[in-house]
Amino acid sequence: MIKKFRAFFVCLICLYPLASVFGAQKITLAECERRSVETSPSLKSAENDFKAAEAAAEASKTNLFPVLSLEGNIRYASEVPELHMTLPTGKIDKKLGDNLNYSAGFALRWNLFDGNVQKNNYEAAKKFADSKKAVFDYEKKKTLMETRIAYFNLISAASNVKFIDEQLELSMSQNKDIKKGVQLGSKSRLDEIMSDNEVLIKQKQKNAAKIALIEASDNLNSLAGNIINNSEIDLNAFDSPETLLQIFSKNTDSEFDAQNPRLLSLDMLEQYYDFISKSYENMSFPRVNIFASSSYDYPDGPNLKSVWQNIAGADFSMPVYQFGKNSKISQQNKYASSSAENKKQELYDDLKRLFYRSKQKAAILYSQIELNKIIISQSKIAADMTYKSYISGNLKYFDVQYMNLKVLEAESNETDFYAGLLTELAILEALRK
Repeated sequence: MIKKFRAFFVCLICLYPLASVFGAQKITLAECERRSVETSPSLKSAENDFKAAEAAAEASKTNLFPVLSLEGNIRYASEVPELHMTLPTGKIDKKLGDNLNYSAGFALRWNLFDGNVQKNNYEAAKKFADSKKAVFDYEKKKTLMETRIAYFNLISAASNVKFIDEQLELSMSQNKDIKKGVQLGSKSRLDEIMSDNEVLIKQKQKNAAKIALIEASDNLNSLAGNIINNSEIDLNAFDSPETLLQIFSKNTDSEFDAQNPRLLSLDMLEQYYDFISKSYENMSFPRVNIFASSSYDYPDGPNLKSVWQNIAGADFSMPVYQFGKNSKISQQNKYASSSAENKKQELYDDLKRLFYRSKQKAAILYSQIELNKIIISQSKIAADMTYKSYISGNLKYFDVQYMNLKVLEAESNETDFYAGLLTELAILEALRK
């Protein structure tokens, strides 16, 4: 029995590392995008605004159709008119009704003509709903773009931590060699102090990089629903910059989308104000309503019995003077329409400039990355040669520090160039056709 328990615990110990490996959290850009769309409060708000406007448009449409209603009433009158007549045959006293009266039946009413006021109101409501739909689409694009940029900044911060950590390990290794050299008398105390100082500086830089990593992680968490545990950030859990470039590189050949959802929303808003303006202009036309009803009434005048009463007719109304109210409201909406058109043109110019500026910056950053790869490779070779020459006594430790700094600077530039390029490509993704 004891042997079985031992074998069981041995299996657990052997399987634990595998569980850790397979259980490691892989935080992909695709997952962050999905989470951001699902959890974004602004996106949910825009979606609800769109659905509300869509429902309002459907409600406005019903004003174009007849209204059928069930109507009824019942009342009691304490006094009923009476007819008193004296004839040669005698005196006649007759009630012209009854104290209790009731009516129940159906009524149909329809606005036959109103100068297309209700039709224009419906068209305006549809355009307003289309505007809200475009705002929702814009918010979705904006949410995805912000999430992508936050993700790119996070992998840049994670890369910085890794590069500084590598440089710290190198400085600590060199520091051990120098301390041995001091003990053997081949290196000076000044070199040891400078090496100690370099290790401390790298540790400070690593702590600063970790703070930047936490801030970048918090920024992504605010967009993607706390997808990352800040206390256990795995520096290798993210998509590589090279993989992301393969996904977004197609945007460098894209064209600007003149039907961007934000522009489309302003276009729909402009048309909304136009229809409202027309609606108030047409309120000066006459209105013609037709109606019909069929009801079961009691009494039938002086005849104290029930009867089916059928009625059909029409009514007419036309505003004569309202102190210019409708024309002023119409003018107000014309100004609002003109304002939306001007905003759309301004936004179109701004977005188009941003699109082509990002295209130009992306092309330059591609070149910067290729140049920086060569610089990193050469700097590492030069740093290694410099350290070997220092160990041989041909160079001073200051030269070693200088080359180590150049390597770290080039590696840091690499993360900045990748983050900058991916950011520009994310902007192109949001603005392209």
